[in-house]
Amino acid sequence: MPPRRRSFSKAADLVRRLTEESGVQLSGVSYRLDEVKGEPLQRLGIEINVQGPFPSLLGFAHAVETSSDFLVLRGFTLEAGDEGTLELRMRVDLYVTP
Repeated sequence: MPPRRRSFSKAADLVRRLTEESGVQLSGVSYRLDEVKGEPLQRLGIEINVQGPFPSLLGFAHAVETSSDFLVLRGFTLEAGDEGTLELRMRVDLYVTP
């Protein structure tokens, strides 16, 4: 598998696994790969939108922060969602080998 596709696949698997384990609903995800030549790692920016009750969102955020993958949390917002739920929007960077 080409390195670029492998990076996106790894990120998609990570997001899917963390949402399933924390019991939140994924409402949107986007990716942006920064390709800088000569760097030992590539940065894959990920924007994640999930919805659910506060304890589940807290569990999801904790799972992202404590993941064994090299993730850096860049920002997050929490706001009212649909039907009494909350929505968490997170911006994280996943660093992968090119």
